[in-house]
Amino acid sequence: MRPAPAAGQTKKIQVDDFLVTGAKVHVHLTDLGGKEMTLSLPEIHLTDLGKGTDGLTPADLTRAMLKAVSTATIKAVSANATDLGKDAAESVDKIKKGVGGLLHK
Repeated sequence: MRPAPAAGQTKKIQVDDFLVTGAKVHVHLTDLGGKEMTLSLPEIHLTDLGKGTDGLTPADLTRAMLKAVSTATIKAVSANATDLGKDAAESVDKIKKGVGGLLHK
């Protein structure tokens, strides 16, 4: 068992198994005249988060989970881009860049 963190330190955690099933995302593409769709996301399964290290801070864990959800969302939008017309590929690229920029902050 790890000792409790000293005052001012962030408690670190380990997540052995993180599973998201049955998730849906509602997409509103303003660059395509407000085209909207609801997409099912594939199963998201992460394991051993923080294992083998001193653990993850809650912020690190949140970042890892959001990255997995964002990646699944981008893949779902990309897979359905043909339903959106010719301009969809450009919009998907903009979405990827926007989401990618958020993850690197």
